[in-house]
This record gives sequence, C-alpha cells and structure tokens, in this order.
Amino acid sequence: MKRFLSTSSGLSTKSFDVVIAGGGLVGASVALGLATDKLAAPLSVAIVDTSLPPAKEEVYDKPTLRTSTISLKSRKWMQGLGAWKDRHATAFGDMFVYDKNQGITFDAKQDELEHLGYVVENEILRNEMYKRLRELGGKEITGATVTEIDAGISEVDYISDPKHASLVLQDGKRLSAQLIVGAEGANSVTRRESEIGYWRHDYRQRAVVANVKTRDHSFTAWQRFLGKSGPVAMLPIKGGSISNVVWSTTPAEAKALTAMSDGEFLKELNLAFEEDWDGRVPPLAVEVVL
Repeated sequence: MKRFLSTSSGLSTKSFDVVIAGGGLVGASVALGLATDKLAAPLSVAIVDTSLPPAKEEVYDKPTLRTSTISLKSRKWMQGLGAWKDRHATAFGDMFVYDKNQGITFDAKQDELEHLGYVVENEILRNEMYKRLRELGGKEITGATVTEIDAGISEVDYISDPKHASLVLQDGKRLSAQLIVGAEGANSVTRRESEIGYWRHDYRQRAVVANVKTRDHSFTAWQRFLGKSGPVAMLPIKGGSISNVVWSTTPAEAKALTAMSDGEFLKELNLAFEEDWDGRVPPLAVEVVL
C-alpha cells in the first residue's frame, strides 16, 4: 500500500466518520442509505464530487442519453430511501432478446407481475437522490448527517494518522475519516492511491447511444444480436414515446454510425431490427431526438 508524507499539513483538515469519494449513482446511494438508517444517526458523512447536482427543481423535458434499467427489488429499495418517483421512469412489461435464428421472451404476466422493470435516465435518478439528501439534511434527519463537498481528489494519505485515512483535495485541503468509500468509477483515485489491483480486457467494442422517437409507443425492451459485431438494444423512456438506443459494435462501425446523418442512422437502426425469426420487431424509429 502506498505511503507518503503530505506537503499540505498547514492547511485545514475536516474530520468525518465516512468520506465517500465520488458522487455518482453509487456514491449517492451509499450516502442516502446512511442518511436514512437510524443506526447510522451518530455518523458524519461527506460526499465529494466535482459536479454535484444543483440545488434547484429540475424540469425533465428533454431526454438524456445515459439510462439504467432498474429491477423491481431495486425500485423498492429506492422507494424506501425516498428517492424514487414512478413518473420519472418508464415501466416495461416484457423483454424480447433474439438473433436471426432464435429468441426468448420474458413476460411479466407469466410471473403474475405488473412490470418486469423500469428504465430511468441516470441524470434524473441522481438528481432525485440529492434532492432527498437535502430534504433529510434540513428537516428529518433519521440517519447520518451528510455534507456535500464540490472538489477534486488528488491523493489518499494513510500515514499521517494511524487511525484515520485522509483524502487530499486538489486545493490542498484534507478530509479525514475512519472509512473512505471509493466510488469514483473506472478512473478511481482512491483505488489508484490504495494500490488496489484490478484487471481489464478490451472487448474491441464501442457503444453508440442515441434517443429516437418511434412511430408507436413501446413498453417492451428489445435486444437484437447482430453476429460478431455485437447487440443493439432499444429501451423505452419518456412514457414509451421515445426509445433509448444502445448499439454495441466494432470501433470501425461505431465510427461510421456516429458520422451518419440522422436519416442514415435511422435507416441502419430499422434495418438492424428488421430481420427476425418470430415476426416481432420494435416500433419503427422515425426521428432522432437531440
């Protein structure tokens, strides 16, 4: 494990029980879990990120490109945290996965379920988590007290205090804690500074994402496997009137797809789903939504 002496000892240090490095969906979930847990009530928590959501009411009229598919159990958990609103997500009742020779359908009705899951835009879900965190901080603290810190992280110091670790921020300030949660994603400074090993594999694929308006509303999640190049998926958002496209393919084809005009891309997308084995195809994509 890396050890070093900090050169910023003269700057102020703030102490917390837990510091969460990274305020994306994972980091925000950890903070919200602590903030709503009665056993965590004595804890002080800091969540650190360079782009925290603004403290204002957002209007979600335009679709964004990054989405998550949420299971029923995950939805129930987020409802318990107070960060979930059904109106921000689109439920799907079935999922159809296929290639040109075979396929499989997952249907909620077969298991006597109302839905299989939900598709929600990451930005909306993250904003709702922070909205709930701020509500808890100002009114009804049932768990840990969470402080938001808008800053970048440069180092992790394990040696200056044997009982605490410290995050050294890019401005030289320190955050000391008994527990540091590394949730910054693929380029985690916490993981790098802690020398936590990992391995990576290049699948030689790239994901092209887009939002398209369809001729008819859809409440089905579609996934078509296109041989060696990879799968393409269409996931319903915005009440089923728009589909979020995630097209995994080779780097060369991804470059070609992103260079196409809207009309050319729509043609390729509809062709990708055209050939099937059971007569089922998703609604025709008619417009790229910016």
